[in-house]
Amino acid sequence: MPKRTKERKRRIPKRLEIEPLLEAVWELRFEGDPAAGGALPGILFEQYRASGREPKIETLPPALIPPATRNAQDAFRFAPTSLLRFGNYAVLTGDRIAALSVTRPYPGWAEYERRISELAGWLRDSKMVKTPEQCTLKYLDFFECGLEEVFKRLRVQIRIGKWQAEPGELRLQMKVQARRFDGIIQIMNPARVTVEGQAKEGLVTDVQVTWKKKSDGDFWKGFPEMLARAKTACHELFFGLLNEETLQAHGPIYED
Repeated sequence: MPKRTKERKRRIPKRLEIEPLLEAVWELRFEGDPAAGGALPGILFEQYRASGREPKIETLPPALIPPATRNAQDAFRFAPTSLLRFGNYAVLTGDRIAALSVTRPYPGWAEYERRISELAGWLRDSKMVKTPEQCTLKYLDFFECGLEEVFKRLRVQIRIGKWQAEPGELRLQMKVQARRFDGIIQIMNPARVTVEGQAKEGLVTDVQVTWKKKSDGDFWKGFPEMLARAKTACHELFFGLLNEETLQAHGPIYED
């Protein structure tokens, strides 16, 4: 795993006025009741409806695969089988997975954290989640730009031997350590995405961190602290990618 290079500490904004976020995703993987994949959509639907929201339920293709087959194959073991959608939120559930995603307009961390904690509490109380195994927090951001602009937007230098990477098509994935979390940084250029109903092309960054259940710890008791730390780690990874020009172009807002 690459080592973090030492550099002068930069002041990190609290947020950007021009929000580049495409999607944020929180995911929980777990060992669960054999009925979890079938039961969780109904349980969560009732919880959301009782709180004044009426999600739409969709059955996803992996649900057509027999549960025994899904659990026997790595490709399907953590595949979501159902989706509940309300507003710009989506809840995905499966035999061993639950996730909450939010797309534009991003409501801000305080609201998203509240929604994650709400869902985590319902999962815990459902008794369908027997043993939480790991959580992942992930952010995807989009910057509309030309193919040649990737190195003008990010703090990225790539050299192999005597060859320096030239601006152009780039697919990069790197494992990192971020505040003691296992992290992954991905850069995709060009990427084609749909933003507010319009097809666009540009640069996508993907930063994510994962934490696993400690063998001697209470996962749910330590969950709020770990979630807050994971957000800080993702925040630092993302802003660590942006160069000063990109940062200023998106209107950095700092804490007083």
